[in-house]
Amino acid sequence: MKYLRKMILRFFLLTFLLAAGSICTGTGKEQVSAQSGYSVDGDIITVDVDSAPSVWDAIDGALDYARLNYQSGRIFTVKVPAGNFSLKSTLHIFGNTTLDLTGVTLTYTKDTGNMIMLGRPETNKNIAVMGGYGSIANITVKGGTWIGNNSNTSSLVRMAHARNVTFDGCIISGGGCAHQMEIAAIDGFTIKNCKLMEMPGNESTGKQEALQFDMPCSTYVFSGIVLDGTPMKNVLVTGCTFENVPRGLGTHNMLIGRYHSDIKITDNIFRNVDGECIVALNYRNCDIKDNMIVNCGAGIVFEYFKPPVNDNTAIKAVYTTIFDGTQEINPQKLPDANTYISNNIIALSEDRYADEYTGIRVYGYDLEQDKQATGNGSSDMIPADNYYISNVKVIGNTIKTCGYGIHMSNVRNSAVSGNKITNTYTDSWEDGITVDASSQNIMIQKNEIKNATRHGIFVEDFSSVKTISGNKITGGDFYGINIYDNSKVTGYIEKNTIKGSADNGIHLSGYCSAKGIRNNTISNSGWHGINLYDNSTVSGSITGNKVSKCIQNGIFINHESAANSVTKNTLTENKKYAIALYDGSSVTGNISSNKISKNQMHAIQLSENCSADGIKYNTISNTKGKGILIRDGSTVESMIGYNKITTATQEGIYIYSTKNALAIKGNTIKKCSRTPIAINTSSKKKITVTKNSITVKKGKDKLLVVKGKVKSDIKKPKDKDKKDKKDKK
Repeated sequence: MKYLRKMILRFFLLTFLLAAGSICTGTGKEQVSAQSGYSVDGDIITVDVDSAPSVWDAIDGALDYARLNYQSGRIFTVKVPAGNFSLKSTLHIFGNTTLDLTGVTLTYTKDTGNMIMLGRPETNKNIAVMGGYGSIANITVKGGTWIGNNSNTSSLVRMAHARNVTFDGCIISGGGCAHQMEIAAIDGFTIKNCKLMEMPGNESTGKQEALQFDMPCSTYVFSGIVLDGTPMKNVLVTGCTFENVPRGLGTHNMLIGRYHSDIKITDNIFRNVDGECIVALNYRNCDIKDNMIVNCGAGIVFEYFKPPVNDNTAIKAVYTTIFDGTQEINPQKLPDANTYISNNIIALSEDRYADEYTGIRVYGYDLEQDKQATGNGSSDMIPADNYYISNVKVIGNTIKTCGYGIHMSNVRNSAVSGNKITNTYTDSWEDGITVDASSQNIMIQKNEIKNATRHGIFVEDFSSVKTISGNKITGGDFYGINIYDNSKVTGYIEKNTIKGSADNGIHLSGYCSAKGIRNNTISNSGWHGINLYDNSTVSGSITGNKVSKCIQNGIFINHESAANSVTKNTLTENKKYAIALYDGSSVTGNISSNKISKNQMHAIQLSENCSADGIKYNTISNTKGKGILIRDGSTVESMIGYNKITTATQEGIYIYSTKNALAIKGNTIKKCSRTPIAINTSSKKKITVTKNSITVKKGKDKLLVVKGKVKSDIKKPKDKDKKDKKDKK
C-alpha cells in the first residue's frame, strides 16, 4: 500500500515537472520548456518572449516561478531581453526578486488594472500575510520604460505592505491615473534615478501626485489591501525627475496620529509641475534637500493638517478610523517633526496652478471645534485640537517666487535661515517670509529677500518670533519687516539691512511688541525708517540703528506706542523728522546719544501729549527746522540736556507746551537762524535754563520767552538802539 501511494505521488510529481520543465542534475542549471517563456540558470531567470503566448505570460510566469521557489537568503533576478513590447495585463511581483528591465519598453494596452503590483488581489487582503509591513521583502525593479494607457485610470505601479522595495533607473510615463505610482505601508522604500513624466491626470478634483505615499485606512484611499493604517517609513527618493505631471510626490490623505517617518527626498529635479512638487503630510524625521524645482506652481509643502476648503467649511481627506470607519485608532499626536528643508533651488511660474503659490510652506492648523470630514471616502468626526508643527528648519534655499517665498502657519520652535528669496511677478500680494496663525518661537535670520510684492518679512495673527536678525531686504511694495496684529518678537530685531521699501523699513502695529530694535541699517524707505504704531511697544531700546534718506521720519513712535529708550542711532538725510513721537506715545527712558544730520525738518519732536524722561547727549547738525521741539501738551520728565545743536534753520530748542517742571541744561547751540531757545507754555511749572553754551550773532536773543514761568542764567543782550544813541553822543 505504501508502495502504491509512493508511485502515485511520483506520477503527480512527474506530471508537474513535465509541465514546469525538467531538472538536469550535476550542472545546477534548470531547463524550462519553451512554452513557459523563461529559462532558469541558478538565481537568474531569463525571459524568452518568443516562446510564450505574450510578453505578459513570459514575465509574469517568471515572476511566479521566483515566488514558488523562494528560499531563505536567495534572491532571483528575472532578466527580460531589451526591446519594445505590449503588455496586456498586470505583472505580479513577490519578495526576494529583482526584475531587470534594462533596455525594455513596456506599453500597456489594457483599459483597466495596474502595469505592476505587489502580490495578487487574492492575497493582498490576507492580514496574516499582508498586515503591517507584511511578509514580502526585498524587491527591486531595475530599469525599463513603463508607458501607461491614457484611457486607463488605474495606477501604473501599485505596492503596499512590504519591506525593502527599490525602483532604480525606471521611466514611468503616461496613464490616465491619479497617481503613476501608488505606494503604501512599506518599510524601506527607495526610488532612485527614475523619471516620472507626461502624466495627464484623470481630470478629477482630487490631488494627483505622480508618486503617492498613501495611508491604508479606507477603500477609497487604497482599496484591495489590508486597511490597518500602517505608515511609510525609511523612504529614499533621490536622483529622480518629475516632469509634466500635476503634482510631483507626496501624500494628501491623513490619518490623525499616524506619521510617515524617516524620509529623505534629495537631489531630484521637478520640471513643469502644475501644482506642488513635494507634499509632505504628517511626515517626521525628514530631510528634503538639494532638489531643483523649475517652472512649477508651488515648491515644498510640509503640513500636519489638511487646509480646510470652501471658506473653512469643509475638511477633506482626513480620517480618525480605519477599516472604512469601523475601527477607531488611538492617535498619538507627535508635533515634533524633526525636519530639515535645505539647499533646494526653487523657481515658480505664475502660469501654473497651485493651492498657494509658495516656494516652501510649513502648515499646521488649530481646529477649534469638532468637525465632520466631507468628500469622497471620509465622513469621520475630526476632534478639535491644535495640529501644529514643531522643529522644522528651513535653511539655505534659493527661491524665485510668483507668490510667497516661505510661509509658516501655526509652527513652533523652528527656524528660517540663510534663504535667498526673489519675487519675479509683480501682480501678486505676498511676502518674502510670512509667519502667521499663532506660530511661536520662530527664528528668522540671515535671509536675503528681494522685491516682495507686499512685505519682506511679515509676522501676524498672534504669532511670536524669537529673533529677526541679519536679514537683507531690498525693494518690496510695503514694509521691509512688519510685525502686526498682536504679534511679538521676544528677542531683537537686529542687524538687518533694509533698502528701498515702498513704505516703512521696520513696522510694528496693532498691539505688537519687541524686546529691542538695534543695529539695523535702513535706507530709502518710501515712508518711515522705523515705525511703532497703534499701541505697539519696544520693551528695551531702539538703539544703534542707521536710518537714512527716508521720505518721512527716521524713527516714528505713533498712536499711543512706546519704547524704553531711543539711543545711539544715526539718522541722516530723512525728509521729515529724524525722531518723532506723536498722538500719546512715549519713551519711558531717554532719547539720547543719537547723531542726526542733514534732516529736512525738525530733528527731534514730541507732539500731541507725548512724553520722554529725557532728551540728552544728542548731536544735531544741518537741520532744516528746529533742533528739538516739544509741543501740544507733551512732557519731558527730567531734562533736555547736553545736546549739541549746530546749524538749524529755525530754533535750536523750542518748548511750545509742557505740563511739568523741566531743566534745559548744558546744551551747546550754534548757528541757529532763529532764537536758540524759545519757550511758549501756559504751564505753571517752572522751567530752568542753566549752563547752556550758546553762540549767536551779535544782538540776537539767546532765550525767547513768549509765555511761561522760566528761571534762566542767560542774560539778555544790550538794547541795540540805546547803544546807537550813546555812540552818536
